[in-house]
Order: sequence, then structure tokens, then C-alpha cells
Amino acid sequence: MLFTAARNPGELRDGEWSAAVRRYWNMKGRLIATMILLLLVSCDHRCSDLVLKVNQPMNIRKLSVETEKGEMLWSFRANGQPLSRVRYGELPPGSEQLFPENHARPRQFVPKEKLIVRTYEADWFSNVYGFALDPHTFCGGVYESGPLKSLSALEQSRGSRDQTNSPARIIGQWKADPVLGQVGSGVDVLCFHADHTVDGKTETQAGALSTHGTFSSSGDQPTLKWASGAEAGAVTKIEIARDGQTITLVSGNRRSLFRRTGASC
Repeated sequence: MLFTAARNPGELRDGEWSAAVRRYWNMKGRLIATMILLLLVSCDHRCSDLVLKVNQPMNIRKLSVETEKGEMLWSFRANGQPLSRVRYGELPPGSEQLFPENHARPRQFVPKEKLIVRTYEADWFSNVYGFALDPHTFCGGVYESGPLKSLSALEQSRGSRDQTNSPARIIGQWKADPVLGQVGSGVDVLCFHADHTVDGKTETQAGALSTHGTFSSSGDQPTLKWASGAEAGAVTKIEIARDGQTITLVSGNRRSLFRRTGASC
């Protein structure tokens, strides 16, 4: 069962909180239909430079901070170590930073931009929705958490009436037809994960080439952004066929077709 809740900040800022809570209540009918329970919880509203602040340590496998529009700001892998406090941009000991690359510090927040902090444990996810008070301060408001296996159902319930390009539909493994490359004929394999990361691999005559990135779940047009490899930093649009069996990656004038080969990787 999935639990979602809205924290009452006490004082509304430019209608941001009322709009956020209203969106969740507008979802109520659809969520009940999928056996998801909504709870409304009132508690103190806090703003700080911490993007994770909990009393009971969480066994974090991955944490990411992104904008509502899907721009990845910061992401790291913690390999299940217990964490209760994480300050934006400060990598916990023993963790591996995924984005930005080369241990670069993430950019500062833009005041009033809407942010999402996503945390993943072995079988549980938590999302905190809020906004930036200033370049260093995150104000958390609406949050949701539940079993990781329910994440796809939740994301599908958020979309528009036309769910063709819902990002939840691309989770799984995809394979392109063999192509003739500079190092020989190869097959591209993509693996999209529920934690919004994606792994790419090209099997060539010269060996396997790997790349990693993230994909956005904002809006009806999902996008892919590679963090490594020849296309690092480039944003690629993802078009999903109505039958859910093929996807097309669109980068400029280039279009690459991939076929589903598995619901998981």
C-alpha cells in the first residue's frame, strides 16, 4: 500500500503549497481506484540546507535532487548505508556521486524553483516535493512514500488522460536493431530503472561500451540525459509507442528505434 501525505507549512508562499495539496486531492479518486490510500498529516514546516533530515536512519541506496521540470541537480549512490542527515552537495562518506560527474559540486538552487528529493531503499521509495527558499535552502512540503514496486502505478496515475508517453511505461530493458558503427556491428541495450537511472551498453566486435544517465518523469514527454559517454550532457527525447513495445530516442535529426525485451533488467 502506498502512503502520501501533505505537510501544512502554516504560511502559504505565493500559493505554492495550496496548489501542491490541491493537485494531490484532485488525484484522490484515481488513487483510490488503484487501492492507494491518501493521508493528510499536519506538522511543522522546516527549511534548511538539508535535503534529508529524518529521526530514524534510512538505509539509502540512492538519493537524487531534481527540479519539477526534470533537470537533475545532484545524485549519489550510498549502497544501503544508514543515513539520517544529508546536506545538499556534501557527499556522505562511502558514497559514490553519480551526478554531476567528476565530483563537481551541484549548481545552487534558483529561489522559488520547485524541487523533488527522491530517496530509494532496497524495496521502498520516498519523494519530498518542495521549493528553494534561496540558493542554499530547501523547503520540503508534500511527501509520498511506499513500496518501490508501486512507483510505476503512482506515476501512471499522475499523467494526463493520454498516457502514451508516461515515463513509467519505459521501465525495463530495450534493445535496438544491430547497426554498423565505427568499431564494428553492435547492438545497443538500454535498461531503465525505477529510480530514474538508465544504463546503456553497446556490444561491439571490439568489446562492450557502457554509459549511464538519468531520465525525467516530468510532463508527458520523458527525456533522457546521459552523464557519461560520448553524448554526456545531451538531452534526448523519448517517444513511446501506444502499444508500449517500442520506444524512439530523438536527438536532433537522429531517431533510434528500440524494442522491449523485458519488463525488468
